[in-house]
This record gives sequence, C-alpha cells and structure tokens, in this order.
Amino acid sequence: MRPSTLAIALTALGCVGCMDHQRHVESVPRAGFVQVGPPLRSTLRAYVMLWPTPDGLLAEARVQSNCPSRQLTLFQDVDVIEITAAKTRWVPAAGWALLGGTLLAVGDDTSGFAAASFGASALVVALPMLGERTKREHLGFRERAVPGPSVICDDRPLPEVTLTLRAGLTTVEAPTDLSGRARFAGVAWEQVRVAYVDDTAVPVFRAPALPPPP
Repeated sequence: MRPSTLAIALTALGCVGCMDHQRHVESVPRAGFVQVGPPLRSTLRAYVMLWPTPDGLLAEARVQSNCPSRQLTLFQDVDVIEITAAKTRWVPAAGWALLGGTLLAVGDDTSGFAAASFGASALVVALPMLGERTKREHLGFRERAVPGPSVICDDRPLPEVTLTLRAGLTTVEAPTDLSGRARFAGVAWEQVRVAYVDDTAVPVFRAPALPPPP
C-alpha cells in the first residue's frame, strides 16, 4: 500500500473518534387539564335572586361555594443524545494541512504525499459532519401539578329557610319551598334593599326575566 493511501485510510478511521456526544433529557408536554377538588366549607356564600311577577316578586335563596383547583400537565420524558462533529478535529486537520504545505515547500518527490496530506485534512473536517445525528429514546410519562385559583363549583338552592326582605320601611318574610323559592305579593323588587336568610344579611341580585320552573 502506498504511503499516501495508507495515510488517508488511517485518517478516515481516526475520524470515527472526532465526534462529540451530548446527552440530556427533554420533557415534552402532551396533555393538560384542570382538576377541581371538593367544595371548601369556608367559602359558602348565600345570596338571593329576585324576579318581578304580576302581583309582586319571586325570590330564590341560593348558596354558592368555591373549590380549589390545580393545573395538571402530562409530560413525556425523552432521552436525547446529540452526536455532532467535535471541534477538536480541527487540530489534526491543521496538522495534516501543515504537513502538506511543508512537503510542497520541500518539493522533490513529495508532491503525492503532500496531496494526500491535504486530502486527509479535508477528510478530518468533513467526514465527521456526515455522521451527525440525534438519537431519541422515550423514557415514560410524568405528571406535574401547579396550584390554580379557586373556582365556583357548587351553586344550589336553599330549601326550607326563612327569607326576609326589607323593602323601604316594610319588612316581609316567608319560608322557602323545596326549590329555595318564596313569593312576596305586593312587594316591588325595586324597593328591596336588604335580604336575610335565617337572620343573616346576604347579597341581592335582580333578573329581568322569570326563571324556569323548578
């Protein structure tokens, strides 16, 4: 085997070691959803809804509560190995190029080996770039939870409670039925300023249209 051919072959073989391996784990989000917990008793809030009727108004006592929530995200972990051409390959490449330049300067019968040296230098630089690739291996799934805001999760009528309305200088009261409703004849809804549920003052909300039947 000619020396020049042997030099190129050895250089090509040595290029196998001119690769960098960088390894890391990527977490790829795959799905997300909100999980709502049970109602918090400390957030119970009663209120009254009012609707006008031909002979007065219809009132409905209701109670509302909040629930804690959290954002759940499902991640897929991927083991990533990036194989790239090593920057250190420029050191032997520079050595082969320097050797080729020296041989050309010397002259005589070294021109063939000089050309082989330049070829080896080019191989050291280019050949590892052909082997660049990325390997991925799926490791599995994991879940990450982030606390979220409390959300309204329960809103229901208050049956069989005493509902009291203060309309101007008049105070009227009535028990609610199983649907949490009570009717007040002769009371205009514009006059209602304060409402009580079992002697506890609660907010009052007014609606322009009658609600559906319970």
